[in-house]
Amino acid sequence: MKVSWAMTVMAVDDNPANLKLIGALLEDMVQHVELCDSGHQAVERAKQMPFDLILMDIQMPDMDGIRACELIHQLPHQQQTPVIAVTAHAMAGQKEKLLGAGMSDYLAKPIEEERLHNLLLRYKPGSGISSRVVTPEVNEICGEPECNPRLATGTTPGSRKNRFSARYAANVTRFPA
Repeated sequence: MKVSWAMTVMAVDDNPANLKLIGALLEDMVQHVELCDSGHQAVERAKQMPFDLILMDIQMPDMDGIRACELIHQLPHQQQTPVIAVTAHAMAGQKEKLLGAGMSDYLAKPIEEERLHNLLLRYKPGSGISSRVVTPEVNEICGEPECNPRLATGTTPGSRKNRFSARYAANVTRFPA
């Protein structure tokens, strides 16, 4: 799914394998990708340049994703930047907690290409989505079966997970840890 939208996206995750995978996926979809391995690094990078979208792991040592999101949104040029919570904790209450803490949306791990593509499509510049306004429609890409009927019925196109594994293996050297 090679797209390449004119977007600058930052991905933040303390797990090197997760960061490499999301970097490889994003590289095929957007023009510029910044990878950060900590909340502190993400805040510092956000001070230096504006982003169209930030994908933020929630559980990280030293500074968690919620605190990093708060600090990034305090920056004048990042106040409206959508910050998407990326987490393996897909419990119903967790999603609402993250949205209430200032996250714009929620993306469940493991990240799948189609879900990431839909998220980027929704938040790309010119999409009309206001980053800080959370509506039920905005959060329908969470990747849970109740959000996407195709996931519940198993009718997603192709074998995406196998394609991810192959792409990750082929691109692992592009994004050193």
